[in-house]
Amino acid sequence: MWWWTNFLINKSYLLIFVLIIRRTIGSLHYSNIHLQNWTNPCEPNPCRAGTCELVSKLTFSCHCIPYVHGSLCEKLNYAQKSCESNPCYNQGLCSPISSKGSSLFLSSNNNFMCLCSSRHAGKLCQENVGECSCLNGGICYNISNDGYKCSCPIMFTGPFCEHDLRNTTFCSHSPCQHNGTCILVQSPAGICLCQPGYIGEFCEKRIPFCQENPCRNNGTCVPLSGVDGQCLCQPSFSGRLCEYPQRTFCSIDPCRNGSTCIVLNHTGDGFCLCPPDYAGPYCEYITPTACKKNCHHNGGKCALIDNKYGRCLCPKDVTGSYCDTPLHPCAPNPCGLLKYKFI
Repeated sequence: MWWWTNFLINKSYLLIFVLIIRRTIGSLHYSNIHLQNWTNPCEPNPCRAGTCELVSKLTFSCHCIPYVHGSLCEKLNYAQKSCESNPCYNQGLCSPISSKGSSLFLSSNNNFMCLCSSRHAGKLCQENVGECSCLNGGICYNISNDGYKCSCPIMFTGPFCEHDLRNTTFCSHSPCQHNGTCILVQSPAGICLCQPGYIGEFCEKRIPFCQENPCRNNGTCVPLSGVDGQCLCQPSFSGRLCEYPQRTFCSIDPCRNGSTCIVLNHTGDGFCLCPPDYAGPYCEYITPTACKKNCHHNGGKCALIDNKYGRCLCPKDVTGSYCDTPLHPCAPNPCGLLKYKFI
């Protein structure tokens, strides 16, 4: 039963990873997380009335039957021109020709011709020309005197088997729209983590910015015009989603002597609210009145600074704002780590 144990362990890791993602992005609902694999865009055939040609690993082209057109061969028009059905393969150019010229180039009932690249030929440019150049183990077989096709092995496609689908993952071609982030969860499967204001498997759907409350750290989401919005952050946070801790005036606790630190606005500016008899940017001084009145304890003297602030100059055996705290003989302790003793 070792395989069952490994299965449970792998599933546990996957669940833990998804829960971490959910916790990290905060506002993303778990129901909006969809694991996606890369799939061949031509399987199943998206063309309603035509055939699908894989142009690259991510794009395709529909070639419609007569009288049908549209990117998915979804429109019917009996009066349309032949080239509107996109009949030419391998990026061949369709050129309409008049009924008079049709007898020169093509059989009756055909009023277009395909102008093929140098590597393709045939009525619809479906044949490869020149020496056989099938890639990735493709098998070459002739379909005319000058043309051939490649029979491709599994996981390879294209006119020359040039498209390798083996190592293609969900994130290989950046499927997430509107600046969404693609993450491989269990390769080749992945998910799109959407920016605020977008949801869906590929972040393709626009929703009001505040619908899922994207603001973090107790930020407040404020709707703006249309579907836009804005996060108003708490004083200690910043960023579009209030995701960054912000260094404010009060972050380093600058206010002294029992004063209160106040943050003014979202920029982090602030000031110290001083108790009575204290002054200065950080309440580190006393007022001139308090200085003149209270500094004479224990031989202290009042010193004024620009007549705005005051400070008590205390003798060496006392300390405190008003020279009212005696120092014991061992302060600072000259005995290092040894115990001191009053005499």
